[in-house]
Amino acid sequence: MAKKGLGQRQESPLWDGVLEDGMNSDETALRIAIMWYGASMLPILRRKTKEEISSLLKEVQEISGEHPVHLIREEKFVCPSFSKDKKLSGGQVMALMVFGLYVVLGERDELAGGLIDNWPEIKQAKLLVDGGKT
Repeated sequence: MAKKGLGQRQESPLWDGVLEDGMNSDETALRIAIMWYGASMLPILRRKTKEEISSLLKEVQEISGEHPVHLIREEKFVCPSFSKDKKLSGGQVMALMVFGLYVVLGERDELAGGLIDNWPEIKQAKLLVDGGKT
């Protein structure tokens, strides 16, 4: 049996739907980073009110409208509704947008279907946070 090397897909339900054929390594790395950022942010977002998340989503929308966040790896953005002191990378801004929308939609698949279709990483992050419980 051949060993899998770095960068090769490991067979695991955690990765199902995340790594898709035709994705380049930069896109794959960004999507996996967003999944991990989302997993760390999800518990924080769950504690916020819908109004707080709405403010947060407005802030990240402004940031993403002014900057190509998918290209910026440096931690240079501040989103006061999330943290007044912490600077965020572009991937973290994207994760706040994706996971903030998911939480606002009540984490309900029937409401967030389109979001989940475009960001299957949501399901993997949720499995990580919830300890595999669905």
